[in-house]
Amino acid sequence: MDPMDFRLESSEKEHGAMNKNKAWTEEGRQPEASLPAERRADTSPARVSISLGAELSEGYVIRTEEPVPRMQWMPFQRCSQELEAPQALSERLAQQISENLRRRNERPISISCDLYPKFPTTYTAELLSKTYRVPLYRQQKCHRILLDPDEGSAGSEESIGLCLDTMSYGSDGTLWGGEILSLQGDGFTRLASIHPYLLMGSNMELHQPAPWQTAVAMLYDLARMAHGEDEAIRDFVAKGAASEEVHRLDLCSLNDARAQYIAQDRNKNTTRSTAATGLVDAACAILGFRRTDSRTGKSTMETLAHAAEAFEKRAAGEVEREACVQRLHRTLSVWIQQAEECEDPTLETGDLWEDTDEGAFCEAGREDHPDILHTEQLIRLLAEERIAYLNTQERRNYPHAVEGSTCEDGPEDENNQLLSWFFFDALSSICAHYVRTHTSAPLRIAGVLGTEPHFLQRLRKKIPVWSPGDDGCFCSSSDASSPLK
Repeated sequence: MDPMDFRLESSEKEHGAMNKNKAWTEEGRQPEASLPAERRADTSPARVSISLGAELSEGYVIRTEEPVPRMQWMPFQRCSQELEAPQALSERLAQQISENLRRRNERPISISCDLYPKFPTTYTAELLSKTYRVPLYRQQKCHRILLDPDEGSAGSEESIGLCLDTMSYGSDGTLWGGEILSLQGDGFTRLASIHPYLLMGSNMELHQPAPWQTAVAMLYDLARMAHGEDEAIRDFVAKGAASEEVHRLDLCSLNDARAQYIAQDRNKNTTRSTAATGLVDAACAILGFRRTDSRTGKSTMETLAHAAEAFEKRAAGEVEREACVQRLHRTLSVWIQQAEECEDPTLETGDLWEDTDEGAFCEAGREDHPDILHTEQLIRLLAEERIAYLNTQERRNYPHAVEGSTCEDGPEDENNQLLSWFFFDALSSICAHYVRTHTSAPLRIAGVLGTEPHFLQRLRKKIPVWSPGDDGCFCSSSDASSPLK
C-alpha cells in the first residue's frame, strides 16, 4: 500500500496518462528505463534522497548512494492552463513525486527544499516528509546549487563558492543571489556579496521588477553615495542628480522615478537584494537595450551576451579599442578604491541582521556584515559612459519616448556593444580580485550569470575555477596578453 494519499480530485483519465509515464519529461523519456540492473532485480525499495528546487522549472533531484552514487534530475509534469491554489498545486507535485518513486521502486530517506516557506515546492517537501516520516532539510539556494554538481557532497576540504544567480531567500531574511561563500562540509559562511540594492515589493513572489526599476534603484543609491551632506540635504540633492540620469537614459517618467525614490527613502514596500541578475537587468536598461520585459521572450542575459559577442567579432586586435577598455578598467579601479574608503549611506544599520541560535534575527554591527563587492561602481561607470556617448551623438537612448504606448527594444550600437563586453569582463575582475586576495582555497562557481559563457571565459583567464560540466577538474588560469582576447 503506497503511503501517499493526498485525496486529489483527479479524473481516471489523468491518472491513466500518468501511469503510462508519457508526460514526465519534455522529451518523453521514461525515468524507470535508466534504473540499474541490480536494483531491478531487488524487490525491496532502494533508499534515495530527494532535493526539490525553489521554482517549479527547477524540478527535483533523486540521489542514490548504493550500489553506486548517482544523481538524476527529474522535471515536474507540465501544469494545466487552469489556475491552481498553492495548496492544490503542492499536493499535485507531491503526488507526481510519489508515483514516480513507486514506479522506480524507491523510497526516500530524506527530503530537502529551499529556505523560503511560501514556495509551492517547500510545502510539497513538507507533505513528503510527513507522509514518509523522514527528515526535512531546508537549504539556502546558493549553497545548494554550488553543491549539486558534486552530487550534494561537499567533502571535508574547504572550498570557495561563487554564486551569481537569480534571487533566493537568504538566512538573514533578505534576498540573496550574488554571493561568495566559504563551503565547509555541509555548512557555509557568507564571505561577501555584491552591493545590495532595493527591489519593489514586500513579498518574494512579487519581486519581478522591470529592468528600468532596478536601474533607477541603483542610480538613486549611487546618487546618495555621491553626496555626503546632512541626510535631508543629501536625499534632496540625490533625487535631482538621479532624475537627470534617469531622464537622459529614458528609463522612465520623472513621476515614476520620484515615486520610487519615496519608497526607497521610507523603506516602504521594498526589500534588500543581492541577486546578480539585477545587475544584468540594470545594465540592459541603462545601455538602451530594454526598459521592460521583452515581447520576444529574449532574456536580458541573452541580450547582453549577444552584444558582447558582436563586440568581440569586430574589436579583436584593434589598438584603439584596447586602449578604451584599459581606460575603463583604470577608472573603475579608482572608483572602487574610493568607495571602499567612504561611508556608504545606502547600507543602513537596520539592514544588517544575523541569524541567531534561536532562529530569530537580531541587529548586527557593520563588522558582522559580509564584505561588499562594489558592483554599484560598475553600474555607475556604464551609466556615465552611456550618457557621454548619447550627448556626443545627440541621440536618444531609446527610439520612443517613455510616455509612448510602445515598449520596443533599443538597437545595438558600437557603444553599448563595448560596454556589454566590459560588463562581463569587469564583473569577472571584481570577483577574481576578491578571491585572490582573501583565500587560496579552490573556487567553484554556479548560477545563471556565473556559468554564462562570456563571464566564465573572462573569469578563467584570471583565476582557476571549477564549474558544472568540468568533470570535477579545475581549469588552470592563463594570463591574457590583451584585454580583448
